[in-house]
Amino acid sequence: MKNTIRAWAGLAIIIPGVLLPASVQTPTGVIEGGVTDSSGGVLANATVLVREADTSRARTVTTDAAGTFRLGQLPVGTYQIHVTFPGFTEFTQDCIPLMIGQTVDLMIALLPAGVTEAVGVSAPPPPLDTHQTAITTTG
Repeated sequence: MKNTIRAWAGLAIIIPGVLLPASVQTPTGVIEGGVTDSSGGVLANATVLVREADTSRARTVTTDAAGTFRLGQLPVGTYQIHVTFPGFTEFTQDCIPLMIGQTVDLMIALLPAGVTEAVGVSAPPPPLDTHQTAITTTG
């Protein structure tokens, strides 16, 4: 008798989830990926913001020690992703479609912020001969 009651109780727990109409269940997908620097080094603790275009609902996560992130149970729709990490330029990508049951995998490389290249000249240019009409090159 106890086994029969347990069996029915188990079915009572399982069946409601199965019997829900499709209109009540929310179709979802996953956006996941990794964040690296331009040389391929992982960026742990980068901030990843995902925003649904139609509703402006947003979720934020940070990358783990391996530089990866995962946002599950996202409603189907079109998304924008925005990634920040101190000392690097911000990354934004618009129009990321997410379908039912789909996993979108994004690999994002951030560039160092404010990197400039300076060229120093240590010798003055050669004097210009204004009387010469021939062109010469040095090689």
